[in-house]
Amino acid sequence: MLGRSERDIVKALEVSEAEYRTLLENAPAVIVTFDLKGKITSINRAVEEFGFRKDEIVGKYLLKFIPKSYWQRILKDLINVSRGEIVRGEVELNTPKGKKIAEYRSSPIRMEEKVVGIQAILRDITEKKKAEERIRASEERYRGLVELAPDSIMTFDLKGVITSCNTASSRMSGYSRDEIVGKHFAKLGVLRSRDILKYLKMLPSTIRGKVPEPFEVVYRRKDGTLAIGEVRVSLMREGGKAVGIQAIMRDVTERKRMEEALAFERDLLHALMDNIPDTIYFKDADSRFIRINKAQAQVLGVKYPEDAIGKTDFDFFTPEHARDAYADEKEIMRTGHPLLSKVEKSERPDGYFVWHTTTKVPVRDKDGQVVGIVGISRDITDNKRMEEELRQYSERLEELVEERTRKLREAERLATIGKVASMVGHDLRNPLTGIAGAAYFLKMKLGPAMDEKLKEMLDLIEKNIEYSNNIINDLSEYSSDIRLKLNETRPESIIGEALSLVEIPRSIQVSDKSQDKPKMNVDVTRMKRVFVNLIKNAVEAMPKGGTLTIESRKTNGNVELKFFDTGVGIPEDVLEKLFTPFFTTKPKGIGLGLPICKRIVEAHEGKISVDSTVGKGTTFTVMLPTKPNNYEREKM
Repeated sequence: MLGRSERDIVKALEVSEAEYRTLLENAPAVIVTFDLKGKITSINRAVEEFGFRKDEIVGKYLLKFIPKSYWQRILKDLINVSRGEIVRGEVELNTPKGKKIAEYRSSPIRMEEKVVGIQAILRDITEKKKAEERIRASEERYRGLVELAPDSIMTFDLKGVITSCNTASSRMSGYSRDEIVGKHFAKLGVLRSRDILKYLKMLPSTIRGKVPEPFEVVYRRKDGTLAIGEVRVSLMREGGKAVGIQAIMRDVTERKRMEEALAFERDLLHALMDNIPDTIYFKDADSRFIRINKAQAQVLGVKYPEDAIGKTDFDFFTPEHARDAYADEKEIMRTGHPLLSKVEKSERPDGYFVWHTTTKVPVRDKDGQVVGIVGISRDITDNKRMEEELRQYSERLEELVEERTRKLREAERLATIGKVASMVGHDLRNPLTGIAGAAYFLKMKLGPAMDEKLKEMLDLIEKNIEYSNNIINDLSEYSSDIRLKLNETRPESIIGEALSLVEIPRSIQVSDKSQDKPKMNVDVTRMKRVFVNLIKNAVEAMPKGGTLTIESRKTNGNVELKFFDTGVGIPEDVLEKLFTPFFTTKPKGIGLGLPICKRIVEAHEGKISVDSTVGKGTTFTVMLPTKPNNYEREKM
């Protein structure tokens, strides 16, 4: 029999074993024991969570419940535990509920320091592994999306050092991933030096949670070319704490170029619309104006193009014209066929009639539906008027041809006169020279012995020789080609020189208002002759005295010189013949003075004109370019 103390020990052991078994049975993890050959010797109730009954497990070999792919590793673990080691691992189990994944911890069971069995604690981690797999798959998908993303995606630590980048980052910058990752963004070399400080200042505020709005950045590729990127920045957090920054950049260089090109095309279209003389207008499906150009605004009689928006032709034209236009536009809307070059005559509310050609074409939306029309009209009122004038001109064509023939004959006559004048002048100059020489010889020969009457006759001969010579010079000047020798002068200077060559009677006041500017390039000798002639004519037109006023001014690249006299004036029938060769009202002279002046002025590419009122005076106007087109040729 056992003594009391032994019975107490046995009882205590029984209690302890009962407590152990209770704890073992109610443990949340599967606790299983097996011998060193892998045969299960015991298992707790937690195995039911895998779909097994205890009696289905005990006495069976462990490998029966494990796929063959795990056998080699499990057998190795059994060997290691039998040697006294503790091993951990994961294993797949074939259970009534399907495949399960368990996490295990195996340790040796010892008796008197000898390993006699193995105890393993298993936990079902199937859901955990599924969750990890989902996370892994999600991360793989994320990495795939990042790598395949067309935009550059970079992450930075809180100091601005690049911690990762995708393939697009390398493609857009030209730098490899190894050249990018680990570099501070400011030292990578893609940012312009003048922009770095701005982005360095942005970093602290971003870390503090003040994420900037999307912004554009100009960056430099590895090959040195510049590009434009649109950047979006976000803060990366873990557990509510900022751990880094993610930046996504889209290359918008081409988009910006296209936007600039589109803006240029838009501005070009607007400039074309606003400055083209043809009228252009857009109308909606109800024939209301939605946009017009300046030319159309003038036709409609509105101050600004926007004043016509929302209105129709009925607000601007007669009802008849508006109805016709509306009917045409409805037909276009119905059929989708354009109206090409229709000639119309319309009356505006102000009673003004205009002729125009009109082209109207449909405007379609993206689905091909007609949603409006665009119209282009060209005012052909002037063309119609010209057609009428041409018709009238054709009716009197014979008269015009006859007039032209008369003018050609007159031109031929003048050309013939010029040739004759040149020959006559040449033939007369020699005898005149002989007469002048003879008169001079007689003066020298007779000397003091010459009486007063003889001296008077010789002076008369010399005077008439000079007069004849002037006529010959005029004939020669008029019939010969004019070759200019241009020099720079000023109106005030050349007028002053011309006045100094004319004897002005005391009864005539001269008011010289010619200006010192602008500079002008003329043949000074010839233009001086023109001005001398005009001044002499003015003096002769004021036999009882008067005032000669000379003015000059610059106008549109020309110099305008005016000679006003307060003389007797010129009758209208004389005025229209004033520049005709050999026409004169003076008792002396052959009528070449003003024609020669006209030729000289026109040789300078200028114009000379005259205006006169009988009894009030005459005004000659000379218009000269400051620099004739042939100036450079003469300078060469």
